[in-house]
Amino acid sequence: MHRVDLAVLDSLEDLRNTIRVEVAGSALRLVAAVAAILVVNRLTFMQQARRAGVNPLAARVAQEARVQALVPPPTAAAAPAATPASADAPHTTAPGARPPA
Repeated sequence: MHRVDLAVLDSLEDLRNTIRVEVAGSALRLVAAVAAILVVNRLTFMQQARRAGVNPLAARVAQEARVQALVPPPTAAAAPAATPASADAPHTTAPGARPPA
């Protein structure tokens, strides 16, 4: 962008044309900026996909670390208490008996 010397413009129509060109240039710069952002995002996605394909274990560990950073640890009150006997014992019922609810 540059400054337009108003003394050089001969008429109001010249000023209007100059403004139209500047507006069109600004619109094109905006479109180019959006396109550049899309290209960078697409390239980043492709690089991440390739990195995950090259070393799937590292990608899985990184994903688990991101999930752990987002999920708060469970509190003791919210976690159900399981007794070792009930967790390990098989659930068998006598014939004709109803299973526990």
